[in-house]
Amino acid sequence: MKQVELNIIDISYEGKGIARKDNLVYFTDNAIDGETVTAEAYETKPKYVKAKTIQILKPSKYRTEPKCAVYNKCGGCSLRHMSYERQLKLKKDTVIANLKRIAHINIADITIHQNPKTDYYRNKAEYKIKNGKIGFYEDKSHNIVTHEECLLLKEEINNIKKSIEKHITKDMTALTIKEADDGYMVIAESDKTLPDKLINTLKENNKVISVYQRKQNLNIQIYGKQYITDSLCGLKFQISPDSFYQVNKMQTERLYNIAKHYLKAADKNNNLKDKTVLDLYCGIGTISLFIADSVKYVIGVEIVKEAIDNAKSNAKLNAIENCQFIHADVNDAILQIEYDILIADPPRKGLDDSVIQAIRQKKPENIIYISCNSSTLARDIGQLSDLYSLSEIEAVDMFSHTSHVETVVLMSTVDK
Repeated sequence: MKQVELNIIDISYEGKGIARKDNLVYFTDNAIDGETVTAEAYETKPKYVKAKTIQILKPSKYRTEPKCAVYNKCGGCSLRHMSYERQLKLKKDTVIANLKRIAHINIADITIHQNPKTDYYRNKAEYKIKNGKIGFYEDKSHNIVTHEECLLLKEEINNIKKSIEKHITKDMTALTIKEADDGYMVIAESDKTLPDKLINTLKENNKVISVYQRKQNLNIQIYGKQYITDSLCGLKFQISPDSFYQVNKMQTERLYNIAKHYLKAADKNNNLKDKTVLDLYCGIGTISLFIADSVKYVIGVEIVKEAIDNAKSNAKLNAIENCQFIHADVNDAILQIEYDILIADPPRKGLDDSVIQAIRQKKPENIIYISCNSSTLARDIGQLSDLYSLSEIEAVDMFSHTSHVETVVLMSTVDK
C-alpha cells in the first residue's frame, strides 16, 4: 500500500488524528494533533481515508508510550498513546462541539472531573471467546486479542481470568466477571456443560462467591450466592447477572452527587419534598434510592425484569419506603405516570422519539439527563430546546484511555 506523509491538525472524537491532503480528509490511528506521521490507508472513500500510522516523524508533546502490550491491536482502548491531560481536553471539546453542531448551543467551557485512578478502575470484564481463545475483539474486527493483563480492569479480575484460562473450551463464547464489596460473580456462556476443572478452579478462589452459566439466554446458577452486593453513595445494592451497574465506582459516586446537586439547585421554591421524580432506565435503583431522601416520592422504570427485582430488594435492604419500581418499557410507562421532575439515564442511543414526545406532552418542571453519548444527548436537548434551557452541565471521566465520557445536564423550563 502507498504511504503518505501527513501533518495532523486535529483529533476526532474517537481519538483519530485528522489531516488534509489532496482534497481528502485522513482519519489516522495512533496520531495526535501537531504530529507529522507517515501513514498507510486501509479504507478509502470518495471524501475521506482511514489510515494507520506507520512512523512518527515529529511527535507531539502529548504523546506517551502505551503501557499495554496489545494496545495497537485490541479495540478496548483508543487514547492510551496520548497524555491524560490531552484525553480530558479531547473529551471536553467533543461535548462542547456536539452541543454546538447538533443542538446549536454555544458553551465556552465545561468542567470535566478527572478519574483519580486511570488504570485498574473497571469492576466488570466482558471477555469474548472464540475457538477456545479468550480476550477482547481486535480493533475493527471480531478476531480475539489475547493478553496477559488488561490495565483497565481491577487486578483480581485479571487474576480470575488467568486462573481459568487453560480450562476454556471451544464451546464457550463469552465470560463476564463482576466485582462487588463481598466478592466476585463469574458468568460463563456456553450451550454445553461447563468443564469441571473450570468450576473447581473457581471454587478454590474464596473471592468468587457466585457462578452462573448463561445457556440459550438463560442464567443457570452453578453455585454460590444469587447476587453480589456492593456499596455506593452510602447505600447497598444487590447485583444480578443481567443487571446493569456502572463500571467505575468512584466516578459513579461523583456523577450521582452532581445529579443530586442539580436536583436541589433546581428547587427554587424550596418545595422539593413535595415533588415526585420519575427515574427512567432506573436499573437496580441506584439513582432512585440515592435521591429518595430529598423528594416526596420516586418512581423508577426499567425494562429488565431482573434489574427491577434487584431494585425492589435494594429498597428493602436500605429501608427506603418512598420508592416504587415498575417493570415496563419506558416508552409505554412515561405517559401513564404522574410526576414533577424527570431523571433519565438512557443507553447510548439516547431517548426514543416516543419518549421525547411524551416529555413534550407532560412538561416536567426540570430534567436531569445523564448520558454516555454526547451526540445523542445533544440531539435530545435540541429536540426539547423550545421548552427547556440548558441550565447546568458537567462531564465525568468514567472511562480513562477510551473516547467515552459521561455527561450530566440540568434542563429547566423556558420562561415564556
